Amino acid sequence: MDLLTRSDHAPGPSAAAPLVDEDVVLRRCAQYRDGFKGVAVSYPAALLRHTTVRNWIRRQRSAVDVTTGPELAQAVLAGTDPGRIVVHSREGLGELTRRAVSIEVARFVVSSSRHASRLAAHTRTRQRILVDASADDVSGVASDVLAHKNLDLVGLHCGLETGDVVGALVLSRAIGEMSWIRRRHGVLVTQISLAGLDVGQHCERWVLRRIAGAISEVIDDACARHRFPRPALTLAPSRGALLLGGSRDP
Repeated sequence: MDLLTRSDHAPGPSAAAPLVDEDVVLRRCAQYRDGFKGVAVSYPAALLRHTTVRNWIRRQRSAVDVTTGPELAQAVLAGTDPGRIVVHSREGLGELTRRAVSIEVARFVVSSSRHASRLAAHTRTRQRILVDASADDVSGVASDVLAHKNLDLVGLHCGLETGDVVGALVLSRAIGEMSWIRRRHGVLVTQISLAGLDVGQHCERWVLRRIAGAISEVIDDACARHRFPRPALTLAPSRGALLLGGSRDP
C-alpha cells in the first residue's frame, strides 16, 4: 500500500505539493458515506490519483465527478465504470465532451443554452443532463435542454454558497425551478445534487447525521411549499473536505 503519494505534475522540491496520507483520506471518504446513509455520495476525480482511495471508490461503486480531460482519462484508467462518471464540462472543453460522449458517461452538468447545444451536436445517443442551478437563466437553459431530443433532463445540480452550510438557499431555489419545469413543460425531473459539502474537522458520524437531517428538512419543506415530489439526492463532499487532515508537509 502506498501510504504517501505526491500530487501529479509536481515539478520539483521548490514547488512540491503536500504529501497525502491515503489512510486518512480514505477514512474521511468512508465517514461521509456512513454519515449520509440512504443518500448517494459522489467523490472528486482528483482523489483517484491515490491508490488506496481509488480502489475503495471502485469497490464502493461510487459516482466520480470529472471536470477536465486529464481527470476523465484518469477515471477511465482507474477502471471507473463510465455509468458512474458525472462530467461537469466547461463550454470550452470540446474534447472532454466528445470523449465523455464516446464512452457513454452517466450524466453531464450543463450551465448554459450554448453548452447544451454543443453537447447535443456531439452525441447520437440520448444523454442524461443536470442543469447547473447557478446558471444565469436556469429556466431558459432547462427549456433549451428539453428542446433537444437527444438530451434527457433528469434534474438540477447545486453548489453550496458561502455561509449556507446545509444548502437552505440553493436547494429551495432549485426545487422551485424543478416545480416550474413541471408546470411549464409537463416534465418531472427527479434528481438533485449538492456539491461542496465540507464539515471541516468535525467529521464525526453524529455531526454528519445531523447535517443530513437538516438537508432533508430543507428539501421536505421546499417540496411541500411547491407541492413537488421529493427528488433523489446526491451529495458531493469537496476535495478539500476529504484531504483535510490527510495532508502533511513534505
